[in-house]
Amino acid sequence: MPDDGRRNSGWRFTALAANAMLWLSLVPHRTGQVTRNDHANDHQKRFRQLQCLAGFGMKNEKGVWHSTWENNAMRHSFGSYHYALHGNPLETSRLLGHKTSDQVLFDHYRALATKAQAEDYFAIHPPATAAKIVSFA
Repeated sequence: MPDDGRRNSGWRFTALAANAMLWLSLVPHRTGQVTRNDHANDHQKRFRQLQCLAGFGMKNEKGVWHSTWENNAMRHSFGSYHYALHGNPLETSRLLGHKTSDQVLFDHYRALATKAQAEDYFAIHPPATAAKIVSFA
C-alpha cells in the first residue's frame, strides 16, 4: 500500500478469484497503479478504452465509438455470480463495497444467476496462447 497519506481515502483491498489472477498474470507491467486515481472518471475512461480495443462496442452514425455495455455491467455480473456461487450476502456486499448491510444485494443481485452459471463465470480463463489478449496501455 502506498505510504503517501492516502491510507484511509477510499483504498479497498480484497482477494481476487483464481481466474482473475490468471488474466492479470498476462499484464506485462507488475508494479505501479492499475489505473490513475486523479479524478473520479479516470477508471471509467480507461475501462471504456479497453472495451474499444477489445471490440466491445460500436460506432454511431457520426463514427464515434461507444460501449455496448451497460454501466457497471462487470461489477453487477460479479455481484450476481459471487452471491449465486457462495450464498453469502454479507461477504458479497463487502466485496462490492456496500456500506452497511446486504439490502442493496437483495434488491439488485439476488436470484439473477444460478450456481451452475456462477461456476461457469468463475471458470472463464485466458486461452493457452495470449495472442488475442489486449494489453493495458
